[in-house]
Amino acid sequence: MIFKKSLIIGIGALFVLSGCHFTPLYRKEGVKDEQVVRYTRLIRVAPIADEIGQKMRWHLLDLLNPKKEKNPPQYVLKVELNRYVEREQGIRSDNTATRATMVMTAKYQLLESKTQEILIKDAVNTRASYNILTAPYATYVARREADENTVIVLSQDIALRITAFFKNKTLFHKKTDKK
Repeated sequence: MIFKKSLIIGIGALFVLSGCHFTPLYRKEGVKDEQVVRYTRLIRVAPIADEIGQKMRWHLLDLLNPKKEKNPPQYVLKVELNRYVEREQGIRSDNTATRATMVMTAKYQLLESKTQEILIKDAVNTRASYNILTAPYATYVARREADENTVIVLSQDIALRITAFFKNKTLFHKKTDKK
């Protein structure tokens, strides 16, 4: 009985979503909408400070222009990364922490190259935890891995927001072209 209700609800949801022209914007294999890809491959990602910033830049380049097409940039993406340890927890008997939680914030702006008009100005953040071990190098590796994972999440979030912006822009142009 429960299976039948779930099946009916699932089929009903499919009809509702297909009726409103729902299409997923972000997929594992990247953006598929050709109109949006036309915009995202015209974005130049400005250099980001520090090693972790450069890793973020490469992730953004891969997400926004996966085919590595050489196009004259019409947009510039500027990103500023801030990382800080929010708190240390899991105290040992010698009063030292065993776990740390950090927050990484990426403030970004998407500008039009010629006019320097700000199209998007926003910030994204995420948290990650890592173990503080007795061996300093092991703690360094754990923190570095947490940094890298955080940068991947932030890059995906920024790319998703930019593609959503361009998706809305293409939908707006389609609607005004019909009038």
